[in-house]
Amino acid sequence: HYFKGAGLDATAAEYNAGNAQRWVPSYRSSAKIFNKPGVVDVNMSVWDGKLNTDFCKVTLTLVDNQGGCGPTSTCNETAYTGMSVATCFALRGSGEPVAVIYDTRNYCSAPKGKDWTGATSIHPESWKEDVIGQVYGITMDGNDNVYLASSDVYGYDYAPPSGYTRGQIFKASPPAFTATAFVSLPVTKSLLNGIGNIVYDKVNNQMFATNLEDGKIYRISSSGTILDTYDPFNADNGVAGIAEQAEQLWGIGLQGNKLYFARISGSERSVYSLTLTSSGSFPPSGSEVKVIQNLPGVTPKITDITFSKDGKQMLMAERGGAHDSKVMLYTNANNTWQFTRYYYVGAGIGENTAGGVAFAHTGSQSCGDKIFATGNYMAAGILNVDSLLLYGIQGINVSGNKVYTEADNNGNNKTDLFIDFDGVYLNADGSLSTEQKYQIGDVEVFQCKQSTSNIMAIGGEIATKNGNGIMNVEVKLQSTQAIMEKSTMSDQSGNYLFKNLPTMVDFNIKGVKRDDWMNGLSTLDLVLIQRHILGIAKFNDGFKMVAADVNNDQKVTASDLVILRKMILGIISEFPNNDSWRFIDAQTGITNNTTPWPLDEEININDVDHDMMDEKFIGIKVGDVNLDAVASSKSTVGDNRTSNSLRFEAEDKEVKAGEVVTLDVTAANFAEIFGYQFTAKLTGAELLDVRSGAINVEESYGMPSTNTLTMSYASDKAVNVNSNEVLFTIVLKAKESGRISNMIAVGSDVTRSESYAGAEMTTNKLEMNFRTNGEVSEGFVLNQNEPNPFKATTVVSFNMPAAAKTTITLTDVTGKVVNVKHIDAVKGMNKVEFNRNDVPVSGVVYYTVASGEFTATKAMIVIE
Repeated sequence: HYFKGAGLDATAAEYNAGNAQRWVPSYRSSAKIFNKPGVVDVNMSVWDGKLNTDFCKVTLTLVDNQGGCGPTSTCNETAYTGMSVATCFALRGSGEPVAVIYDTRNYCSAPKGKDWTGATSIHPESWKEDVIGQVYGITMDGNDNVYLASSDVYGYDYAPPSGYTRGQIFKASPPAFTATAFVSLPVTKSLLNGIGNIVYDKVNNQMFATNLEDGKIYRISSSGTILDTYDPFNADNGVAGIAEQAEQLWGIGLQGNKLYFARISGSERSVYSLTLTSSGSFPPSGSEVKVIQNLPGVTPKITDITFSKDGKQMLMAERGGAHDSKVMLYTNANNTWQFTRYYYVGAGIGENTAGGVAFAHTGSQSCGDKIFATGNYMAAGILNVDSLLLYGIQGINVSGNKVYTEADNNGNNKTDLFIDFDGVYLNADGSLSTEQKYQIGDVEVFQCKQSTSNIMAIGGEIATKNGNGIMNVEVKLQSTQAIMEKSTMSDQSGNYLFKNLPTMVDFNIKGVKRDDWMNGLSTLDLVLIQRHILGIAKFNDGFKMVAADVNNDQKVTASDLVILRKMILGIISEFPNNDSWRFIDAQTGITNNTTPWPLDEEININDVDHDMMDEKFIGIKVGDVNLDAVASSKSTVGDNRTSNSLRFEAEDKEVKAGEVVTLDVTAANFAEIFGYQFTAKLTGAELLDVRSGAINVEESYGMPSTNTLTMSYASDKAVNVNSNEVLFTIVLKAKESGRISNMIAVGSDVTRSESYAGAEMTTNKLEMNFRTNGEVSEGFVLNQNEPNPFKATTVVSFNMPAAAKTTITLTDVTGKVVNVKHIDAVKGMNKVEFNRNDVPVSGVVYYTVASGEFTATKAMIVIE
């Protein structure tokens, strides 16, 4: 279009040389093509007849070729776009039509306050009572196919024609619109029973229908197959006939990925929503959410629910109340539906909607947006003066109308358009005809044809700073414009994808992960954070700053250390005020390495009409400052510990049940140690206390369960302790008689056993040995497999007092043997590796090492 205004008129030649996205200022200054239609700022030159040129900044609103303001229309009109379909009761055996198509495309030319006889009607031959029976609900798909749903909403309990059922849905395709059987829902003979209403999901190419028989919503494929059902309230009682009032589902609407339906009972008038999955299927049972309470109106049925194109307006129509059935408009503000207005349908003596309502297709109309509502007792002309009673469709300005009052002789009878269903106004005796009272049905309007031109996709990758894709991240997509909420999970490579999204809509995307809390966490992280806080080795990486901010207060302090240590010790299972991972917009990244907050954790996509497939997030594992978290199952899970070990020692001896034992722990090689961690499992003993010695362990241990001791010691500097000094003391009470070495076993069940030594803080192993009469015991000891849990390989180690033949047996939780290995064990330490093929099951697997009189069993965990 060309811009017109004071002194700014373009010539016709300039306009014709352009296109729908071009405007040309006068005096032949440079034209500009706008790739993103909408409100734009333009610097343009205006010649004022003088020698100088003034420059001004002008805000232009581009007008699209559909007559509306804002983004260019992506509507792909067909020969039927803007026409309307309506249903109506017909006498049994009459051969009269039960549905009709009206040509309402040019509603601007419709006369106000009169029967719009110019709305040409199309009567498909099969849309008759003796062919398809009584129908009420209507929907259309993206290819102009019309679907008509059987119903006894008119209250006559007529049997369906031969070959069809009471739960039949018919499909009628252009141009002949011959109705053929599409799908049948289970419905028995009962007054008012049938299908409440239907709605088509163009994005997922499927249909949803409410069934009055069982109170369920049915999801139906484009080929007419029932895919599954959802029962939002009480389970169906199995009794034949229409469900009780509180279980009856009538009107159903779809906006974005949310289904809407009403519940009307003696104590409740509410509207619920149900968020579909990313694939368009039903969520788990019990997922319905009440979004509107205390719904206005008094009738027992909300038979139609529909939405405006931008999703911000919801229309609902009642049916069943004598002169008290209303059409209501709700508007969405900040994701909350708020009542906006009634529309007055019918004459001035009450509200007379027949239960159908639809937003009219604006198309090229320039007289304003309208809604179409089916109605009874509609008065064309001034009521009680020159009016005729009409039964059919009433067209109302979206901005509202008002009821007729004698005081001003005005109202909807003068401002609205009307279409009478059969054009019969008078009875044979000259009285006003009311033959179609309660016999008018639903109305729907043909919208734009489904096309890839108004559908887009959004996708991208979620990866670590080092480029490793992160799997199982919940990616959430929202839009307040389309009232849309979708979610999907990233795959093993960290990729995610949302398909079939509307174009020219604002979206925001974010990633959420609240599992896998211990991934990448170790005492080494405590050491590094502690050194940062004390200024010994400050982080110069904003990603590490975010990871260290465990309590999510946008700073790194000792409080973060306290929470992280509790997690490592197994005292807590999740961070109280943070997620396990944080995800930031990769394009924004982190620009300030010392103060990276606030984080940009959303990607916003506004007003685009093409696929956006490179929307990337960078993931940061909270607490993991040395960046060793595993991003996905594709990442290698290796043991980063060297073959060196920090060797703890304690005196072994026989104890009696009830005896209190102090276990002084020393180490022959506690040199240049920055920290260590381990899990100790107790068998036949009870932990009473852990006391500090040469090192302070006062806040470094935990008891995540009654038979488990965890320890995580961290120092900001390297520590050296002589071999004869007691590091710490464990106080136990024996619950049964036996040897101490059999009552405590150091492993990695909760906290992996490891230590950190030297200037490079190399990660080494940690082991616990026992002395007898001053010498380290060489008795039979079965250790915990390492690593545990494991995905690829694990190692079972055990100490033998002498060389002997040994059997290692693996069993699942049912006791079934899954693998057996026979080895010639040597005196001392033995190690046997098992890979994933050796352990063909997942979950808990028990391994038993048996040799002569010695036998012991422990559990390993196999993960996918």
